[in-house]
Amino acid sequence: MKNILKYGAFGLLGIGLFFGKYIGRWIVNVMDNPDTRVNNGKPYVQQYLNNCDTLHLIMRNFTTKLDDFEIKGAFNLSQADNTAYLDKQTSVFFDDKSNKFFCIYYFFPSNSMNSQMYDTFISDVDKNGAQIIATVNKNELSDAAYGTKQKPVPIIYYQVPDKMNSFYNLVDDIGNPNYSTEIEFKVYTTNYNIRNYLSYVKSKADFEKMFGKQPDK
Repeated sequence: MKNILKYGAFGLLGIGLFFGKYIGRWIVNVMDNPDTRVNNGKPYVQQYLNNCDTLHLIMRNFTTKLDDFEIKGAFNLSQADNTAYLDKQTSVFFDDKSNKFFCIYYFFPSNSMNSQMYDTFISDVDKNGAQIIATVNKNELSDAAYGTKQKPVPIIYYQVPDKMNSFYNLVDDIGNPNYSTEIEFKVYTTNYNIRNYLSYVKSKADFEKMFGKQPDK
């Protein structure tokens, strides 16, 4: 009887430690894995994209900056830390013809191969006047509040014809393509950039001006 009680106690202790470990991870995830979005942009991606058009622009003397920021990572019981980060690549330039500043926004999981390859790609674009085909939102393009150095018109996808369209080709050339066609790459990248731009870059006031008053995230 004593042995039964002893082994039963050890068993209960083991079960408690096992479940306590995962309960602890859940608590840590709730406390240390916050939702850092300014807006919930995901439901509005298609609406934003439906009002986009392409422009032929000249990138001259552009400046490029890489930032990373924390986002809410997917909860995984097998990991003690579920925090995640995104790289944000921004390239700002002034287009003489339109007399506006523009900013290319590209987002990638931090330190990913795609992020590193894009950094290589953009650094190799001709700063003396690369011609690009840029995808922009028509509302933002026509809004007088956009186009300044402090608030450039966002570009959420672009192609550089002189460099074989986009950095999709760079991905393909290393032998590890993530996309079977350039169209597939464009669809995914455009949607991904819009979702993250709306969620993390666009101000709440500008977001609600475009999409209306939003419920709490």
